[in-house]
Amino acid sequence: MGDEKMKKLTFACLIFALASLLSAGGFLSQQKKSTQSYKNPAQATAARNSAKSYLSQQASAEKSKDPTLAMVYKKCADAKLKMAKGYEIGDKNLIDTGNTELKQALVEIEEATHGQLMYQAKQAEDKGNKPMAEVLRKMALARLNVGKALKTGDKRALDTANLNYSKALGEREKIYADDLTKQADKASDSGKVELAAALRKCAAAKLKIAQGYINNDSNIKSAGYLDYKQAIFEREKAVQGEALAKADEMEEKGDKAMADVMRKMANAKIKMAEASKNSDKTSTAEAKVEYNNALAEREKLYADDLSEQASEAEKTGKTELAEALKKCADAKLELGRAYQADDAKTIAKASLKYKNSSAEKDKVIKTKKTNKKK
Repeated sequence: MGDEKMKKLTFACLIFALASLLSAGGFLSQQKKSTQSYKNPAQATAARNSAKSYLSQQASAEKSKDPTLAMVYKKCADAKLKMAKGYEIGDKNLIDTGNTELKQALVEIEEATHGQLMYQAKQAEDKGNKPMAEVLRKMALARLNVGKALKTGDKRALDTANLNYSKALGEREKIYADDLTKQADKASDSGKVELAAALRKCAAAKLKIAQGYINNDSNIKSAGYLDYKQAIFEREKAVQGEALAKADEMEEKGDKAMADVMRKMANAKIKMAEASKNSDKTSTAEAKVEYNNALAEREKLYADDLSEQASEAEKTGKTELAEALKKCADAKLELGRAYQADDAKTIAKASLKYKNSSAEKDKVIKTKKTNKKK
């Protein structure tokens, strides 16, 4: 829910960069340094750490298949490294050049962010979600104004644009809270008491985050995010508890292999949620690998079942159906390998291949039934 690519897009990273730029030597500062040495080990270290942050953002953008944004983050990192070098050797030209390049790269980030938000707004409106579309347009306008303020060096306009963006983020969190409350009501109506309670906690946390954004209060925001992490963990436990119960039912019906795989998937999901709650990136990654491996096992079981169906079809002379079933089995195996590789593009490709193969199989079955009636 929520922050998808946009959280990767700038807010903390941008504000950090702006803070350094607004300080002495930043592009908005009109104060000139004296002829004293420009060597500053502390500033050099800070610039290198900032460069690492931008490189991390670059990696995230590359993983999300966004080469344009990845390139801009690389520009930010290069500019920061240039500044770091300048502070290390006391070269004012390097520091100033790095500042100028960083300013331009930050403007490019804002322009890219504006475009993405406008695209998301159109998608939301196409799906009938007008409130979300309006909020996304407000966010887009704010980012555009941030870019303009960076270009002109207007600090007041920059502060106003960032404040408007923060308020729009708060409005978006309120929409998320409303949606979570509706989900909680549905879960409650279905008798899923634990899930409903967890979803209500998620909604309350989202409202707290919204308050933090609207009031520009980082303490409230941080508290809200901590509450949300805990609530998400409780929600995942409730959801996977249901999955474990279904696995038990499946084993009782004699399908132990699939039941075991379902348990692996559920337990991995719980581990992922707990690791995320604790901000443990290593454990999150390990649990994700476990989950992907379990998904691959599941697809292998599906493929085995389809292969058996294909063999039965061949034995009864249903050659066309057998071929269609084999294609389905191959697609399932390909999907399993894609899950293990954790490659979104390959997963989408394999999923489409299975969808097409399954449609072909259904078409063969339908044709056979039609011919029988004749």
